[in-house]
Amino acid sequence: MHRSIKRVPFLCLLLVLILCAQCAPAESVALPASSGDYSPALAGQALALCSGQTAEETRESLESAGFSMLLQQNFDKAADDPAHTCAFTVARGRVKWAGQTHTMLAVVIRGTSGGEWYSNFDFAPSHSGDTAFAENFLFAAQDVFLSLNALLAQEDNPLVLVTGHSRGAACANLLGVLLNAAYDPASVFVYTFATPMTVRGDALAAEYPNIFNLVNPCDAVTKVPLAAWGYGRAGQDIVLQNDAELAAQVDAAIASLSALAPDIPAYYTQRHSLTGPGLSDDGLTVFDAMLAFGSSLTNLSEQSAAPSSPAQLDAIAADSDFAPLAALIEKISDPSTDTGRTVLSQHMPQMYAQLLTQGE
Repeated sequence: MHRSIKRVPFLCLLLVLILCAQCAPAESVALPASSGDYSPALAGQALALCSGQTAEETRESLESAGFSMLLQQNFDKAADDPAHTCAFTVARGRVKWAGQTHTMLAVVIRGTSGGEWYSNFDFAPSHSGDTAFAENFLFAAQDVFLSLNALLAQEDNPLVLVTGHSRGAACANLLGVLLNAAYDPASVFVYTFATPMTVRGDALAAEYPNIFNLVNPCDAVTKVPLAAWGYGRAGQDIVLQNDAELAAQVDAAIASLSALAPDIPAYYTQRHSLTGPGLSDDGLTVFDAMLAFGSSLTNLSEQSAAPSSPAQLDAIAADSDFAPLAALIEKISDPSTDTGRTVLSQHMPQMYAQLLTQGE
């Protein structure tokens, strides 16, 4: 009898400790006073969450930050699957904000993996010059939104943190637009890194004060789809300080790309000769060339061996319209050279982390 009396308080205490642990705030996420206030601290934390490529790496990052898994989707996507989707993770946690503890859903969207380079360069599957969005990334954002919306419906006024790098950043950027339309933007925090262009026209003019895009001016990925086609990013760009000379070289390379394809229809339909200057029925479109470029980047990392050049790009004559672009591709896609390593490194999460630290 005496033993059971002594055990009750201990068991109750143990139960309280377990429940408190389950409800403990995600201490690694420090939110600013307003979702419209840029927070370098939150930017660093968001970058850490979206730097993993595998489902396991993302899960570990989120769990280390105090979140528990709700959903992981599209990580099993085949390397040759051209679908406009992104792998993403949704996790649930409790955070301190505005003097209270809130439920937060963290949405972490993976960057490019395997054959997703095809989707990266298929900016406008409609081939329309009137599209208001980078359609490839909008389709991916809509896919995430549908799954996330069902999870949000189960919560009572949750906060939402959305983040992603590269392809995941473009998807996160447009997911922020969709969330702002469906929920109170004051509860939505969006931080994207190495973000491609995503919106045009009226969508570009709209204000999204809670979406922050961290951009390295030396990162070529942040310059496509082309500004010359009217593209920009939803929200506010936070341009990180970097080498102005290298940034100018990247801008010059992008300008040569826009000269080849002055608008979206030309990108998909105008065939440039490989054997000489001008157009040719048996030539390549700029879209074709970018897909060949993407195939050389598949599974490329800073440590990988130099990939072989696609046969189509090897066949380009010195006076072809494509010659300057082919020369650039050769430099960029060869990580064994100083140029290749430098250009490639500008896009990596590690570089963004370094530039964030320098700006503190």
